[in-house]
Amino acid sequence: MKVQNSNRFAQIALFSTAFLLMFFLVYSFEVNAQDDKPQFDNESIPPQVRFIRAYGLDKEQFPPIVLTGANNQLYQPTVGYDYITIEFDIAASVPPALYAKFVHCTYDWKESENIFLRDIFNNRTTMFDWTSAPIGQKFYDYRAKLQIPNQQVKFKYSGNWKVKIYDMENDEKPICETRFFVVEPRAKCFVSMFPEFYRPEFSVSSTGLVVQGLVTTKKNLIDGNVKRAVLYKNHRWFEPYVISSGFDDERTNKYRYIFGTMVNGFINSRKMFRIEGLPAENSYRILNLADLAYYPITKHAIRPAFSDLPRNGNYLYPDDDGVMITDYVPLGYEDYVYVEFLLDPEGHISNDDVFVVGSFNNWKPSARWQMYYDESDRYYKLRQWIPRGRHNYMYASGKLNIDNMSVERYSYDEYEGNTTAGRQTYLMFIYYHEFDYGGFDSIIAVGGANINGVVQKYR
Repeated sequence: MKVQNSNRFAQIALFSTAFLLMFFLVYSFEVNAQDDKPQFDNESIPPQVRFIRAYGLDKEQFPPIVLTGANNQLYQPTVGYDYITIEFDIAASVPPALYAKFVHCTYDWKESENIFLRDIFNNRTTMFDWTSAPIGQKFYDYRAKLQIPNQQVKFKYSGNWKVKIYDMENDEKPICETRFFVVEPRAKCFVSMFPEFYRPEFSVSSTGLVVQGLVTTKKNLIDGNVKRAVLYKNHRWFEPYVISSGFDDERTNKYRYIFGTMVNGFINSRKMFRIEGLPAENSYRILNLADLAYYPITKHAIRPAFSDLPRNGNYLYPDDDGVMITDYVPLGYEDYVYVEFLLDPEGHISNDDVFVVGSFNNWKPSARWQMYYDESDRYYKLRQWIPRGRHNYMYASGKLNIDNMSVERYSYDEYEGNTTAGRQTYLMFIYYHEFDYGGFDSIIAVGGANINGVVQKYR
């Protein structure tokens, strides 16, 4: 009996020792984990911007062009406004402390290294109008809108401008940026377009365009300082076409095709800026995410009813001139839709990379919007979150440069075809190199046209 009791006491002692050892191990692990956890939780996670855009007044269709000093009706352009709206969506637990910084740029979007243009008192603002995302929306939390000029921001100098959004807690690098223009009308620009031909690399129509701008003024301007014009398609501000009489402009490998340019005449009588051989392109494809029946609220990827097919001159509906339209989105449904793009190449596999480009990414091809080819399904595919609205888009093919992550030698004619049915608006900006205030590129005129004639609809 004593032997059994001693054995039982030994078992109890052994169990107690094992229990205490386990307790100390678990306690030690929890203490170490708690020591590490506050450091992780307190680490600053920057807010994530989902989408940013800019447009004239409060109209999504209008280009982001601010007019300054435009009281003289002689040079009043048909496009340009008293203010523009900048809008962006952001994912953050609370509305973050942000500020907007405005940076003047050269005609080719290099930031101006000019102390006179870096006015820290008039080129910054915090006057955001914040609204919360709809209930249940997980992809973004807040939407900010900013109208400029305002009480804090005034633009003394015309030209290309960037707005760069910074987090006050970490202002070393902007969290997003977008582009807009400030025009001081000191000349008149009349833009016209004519059909011609270009040499496509694919089996598509060879219809091309000539776009030219005639510039006149009675102002006392130096003709040699008016040597550049830059052409853009409406809302495609990352696709500049430079028309220059100078030899200091570098040839770009951004586009697949090389365009002929010409500058002649004199600014005090008539000066012409001309570009030739632009592909006419096609009408834009339409993605109508405002239709809740086809695109309900869900976290799963939604495919369109039919896969996209290559085009060569055919389109179904008129587009929106490259603009994102949200007027028809019901109130409370301003969310994002997880969309799966499907392009059926019909056996034609591109030798280049393929990208989805449209109003949902500001018409800027990038690695984030590169498609992959599914050999089993024989589709090009891409899944992305898209802001709800009616979008215009196309498929581009080109080469992704992995060194600088830029897309080079791209065009839209491989899968979109080429036709004069497209009604894209072209806007031409006329630049003047100022000698005052250290020298900078100002914009003295802007004009627009499409295949139907001179643009009159933006006023």
